[in-house]
Amino acid sequence: MKKSDNSKMAVLGLLCHKPMTGYDIKKTIAQSTGMFWSESYGQIYPTLKKLTREGLAVVQQSERRGAASKTSYAPTAKGRNTIKTWLAQPAKTNIIRSETLLKIFFGGQADLLLTQMHIEQELADSRQALAVLTTVEKMLAQRSNGRRNLTDFHFRLTIAYGKKSLTATVRWCKDSLRKCSEWENSERKDGVKEKT
Repeated sequence: MKKSDNSKMAVLGLLCHKPMTGYDIKKTIAQSTGMFWSESYGQIYPTLKKLTREGLAVVQQSERRGAASKTSYAPTAKGRNTIKTWLAQPAKTNIIRSETLLKIFFGGQADLLLTQMHIEQELADSRQALAVLTTVEKMLAQRSNGRRNLTDFHFRLTIAYGKKSLTATVRWCKDSLRKCSEWENSERKDGVKEKT
């Protein structure tokens, strides 16, 4: 499935939870799928128009406030069926795209300090993301109040994946920083030996 098709399913999937504006979708992504799937405003608004053209969503409400307009969208029955069909299909291979890893891969062409800087940033970002997921997990627990909810169950499954992945990333960062430090120390020793 092309990126644009997945963008369509991501936006449509969110609309199936509740009617939303483009702004609401962006905000919801930041608080939910943003750890593993994000969309920009430049993708969201054209996708909403495409969903409407294809009969998968309808404009539910449009109000004008001054120069700005607020338009919310809701899925049609065809849109809900499209999501169900998409969910039944096997997922394509997930490809990791990490600029941090790309910079580390090519880090031998620069100074080791830059690599350490990138790893430290990844560590800080991962810790922050873990804190966000932990907060969201607590909010879901409070919201469900012990009641079984299939939607929240699926949210918790993805949160658990995110927490385990981020915990592994934190461990990798700490281990990598230790290895960088060891490399620096061995270089210093080698440098001292060469001078004597």
